[in-house]
Amino acid sequence: MSFDITNTARSFSGAVTTFSSVVNLSKNKVKSKLSKEKSDKDFCYESLTKVSRSFALVIQQLPTELKDAIAAFYLVLRALDSIEDDMSVEENFKAQTLKTFYLKCTNSSYCLMNIGENENEVELLEKYYKVARFTSTLKPEYQAAIRKITKMMGAGMADFAETEIKTKAQYDKYCHYVAGLVGIGLSDVFSASGLEESFLKEKTELSNAMGLLLQKTNITRDYWEDIYQDRFFWPEEIWKQYAEEKDFFVKNPTDQKSLDCLNEMVINALNHLPQAIEYMSLLKNRQVFRFCAIPQIMAVATLSKLYNNSEALQGIVKIDRSMTMEIFGAVKSMEDFKYYYDKFIEDIKSKNQPDSKHFETLKALLDSVNL
Repeated sequence: MSFDITNTARSFSGAVTTFSSVVNLSKNKVKSKLSKEKSDKDFCYESLTKVSRSFALVIQQLPTELKDAIAAFYLVLRALDSIEDDMSVEENFKAQTLKTFYLKCTNSSYCLMNIGENENEVELLEKYYKVARFTSTLKPEYQAAIRKITKMMGAGMADFAETEIKTKAQYDKYCHYVAGLVGIGLSDVFSASGLEESFLKEKTELSNAMGLLLQKTNITRDYWEDIYQDRFFWPEEIWKQYAEEKDFFVKNPTDQKSLDCLNEMVINALNHLPQAIEYMSLLKNRQVFRFCAIPQIMAVATLSKLYNNSEALQGIVKIDRSMTMEIFGAVKSMEDFKYYYDKFIEDIKSKNQPDSKHFETLKALLDSVNL
């Protein structure tokens, strides 16, 4: 969601971006390049590492068949997300492309030129036909799940493309479209694989909560970066309680109103903990469990660093590398999951002072978390 923006042209021959930006490569042209290029699978896994090193590490937890399906799923959605995030793409073109992108999931002659906020995203879209070919090798059930979620996500992104997030309900809806649907899609794939129970795909509310926890953590963490990129995802219903202008917090990071607003954003994310934990309790496969558990623990660890921390309004606050590697190496069971959840929840509790505006709300929430 948040990356450095590169202002690049969005057209061939200097024209304004239109649907002519879509390139349909002839089969002969594609074939002539294959001998010089990586295989589709190699390209996809290399791209995965470039656009998200953390996800590339987490995905290694999965069995090969499921790993390929999730890798393709992620890259299709990352391509979609790259279109949404590029603020220089013409409005009507962006909306139409987002809404119809699901039709291109396995279109082996489709790509987009010069769209993306950095060179890795640009390359992903310019060589999207490789992702499409790789996706087309998956089981039909996986392809159907990817296509379904891409359609729903693209439509939701288009709806929010030019919409400022006013209410907490809108915030939840936006996060559902860009992350909750990912959780729902993952459950579809897990069930289709036979590695998890078939009923898991029906637990859409829990799957959605897992996605919202991760997305809201990112949005809260990325305030400083986003405000300088002329985009903003904190709901007005929250931040307007504390300031008249959205950049007040970056200008006054140690002001109590700034910290109270940041803390309310953290609490808003933490509200999804109970359902996210319930989702984890349903998983049976050890490798799938690790795949889901590590990002959740990383999110709670991040929220513990963000809470009441003025540095989060002055830059990007990250988890120490040593702690990240510890989590990746140690989390293998529900017992491990509980240990780290308890650790970071206790960290948050220790920062929740009795004179805090949100003391009672946060205390009640954390006390309700049952592991």
